[in-house]
Amino acid sequence: MVFTPGHDAQRIQASVQRREVKAIYHYTAITNLPSILREGGLLSRDQMNAKGILYLGHGWGRPGKEQELEDYICCGFVPHWGMLRKEREPQAVLELTPDLIWRHGTIFCPGNSASNEFNLEMLRDMNTVEAFDAMFDNPDTSFPIPYQCEVMVYRKIPLGHLRATHFQTTEDREYGVALMRDALQEPNVRERLREVLPIRALVTPRLYPPEMRA
Repeated sequence: MVFTPGHDAQRIQASVQRREVKAIYHYTAITNLPSILREGGLLSRDQMNAKGILYLGHGWGRPGKEQELEDYICCGFVPHWGMLRKEREPQAVLELTPDLIWRHGTIFCPGNSASNEFNLEMLRDMNTVEAFDAMFDNPDTSFPIPYQCEVMVYRKIPLGHLRATHFQTTEDREYGVALMRDALQEPNVRERLREVLPIRALVTPRLYPPEMRA
């Protein structure tokens, strides 16, 4: 997938660099990791449904929001602790490169996209540096207010943007690594991913809510 900058990419990139935003994050059930490898990256719900991929998803606020925002992959400047607390299955936190912020199709949500105050009609034009900067309370910070502000990436995030896969515990890491190792043994998967392997798998409790830490 060729990287195509958005129409305001130069100004957004300058803001990202000034703020020293080093990564954005997306969390997913550990059981989703094999399909992410098979597909060569993260896919939006629309893309997964079109391909018939089975996945363990999460709620998105009011009924119908999953369809309204089905073309987007939600990421944050920090992991979404409020949502992670609600998950019942072990979760992996994926650390992604910040250039996704100024990629074509990316939009910004100044809060939790599951909230009723946000819908696609109001978010689709939130793709400028003004919309990006509005998620922060000063020109230099890398921490958004509220922390649930989202970077919503359009349709697919290729694995070339994955810096590391983080796990809450050593046991979760062993589970996730075993699932990924099995997927890499499937025909053609390792060959297709040779340029992005190996994938870093780290135990990083600080990315998870305090009460979830081992």
